[in-house]
Amino acid sequence: MSVRGLDHVSVTVADLDRSLGFWRDGLGLQLLGRGEVAYPHLDRIVGAPSPTRIEWADLAIPGGLVLELFRYHAPEGSPVRPAPWDPGSTHVCLRVEAIDALVERLRA
Repeated sequence: MSVRGLDHVSVTVADLDRSLGFWRDGLGLQLLGRGEVAYPHLDRIVGAPSPTRIEWADLAIPGGLVLELFRYHAPEGSPVRPAPWDPGSTHVCLRVEAIDALVERLRA
């Protein structure tokens, strides 16, 4: 068995509608689906106390990748602000065209 590629990246957000405003409306990523899950086995998967309830949205990143946005309603999380040099911190880097125009659209 060997790794064949990256499938998706997940980002936990505080406000799903606001995040979609950035990723979908601002950057133009296509919304693939949106919903809410509260399966009994979800608690075990994420290692959280019961019950776990997640609102989610999947967005297409060109090249066959998916950006998964999660908003945990239960359990309620706390924002984190790791520095880039802190172990476990991450970032998402996208290749774009016409970056100046994109920055102006995002500012608007």
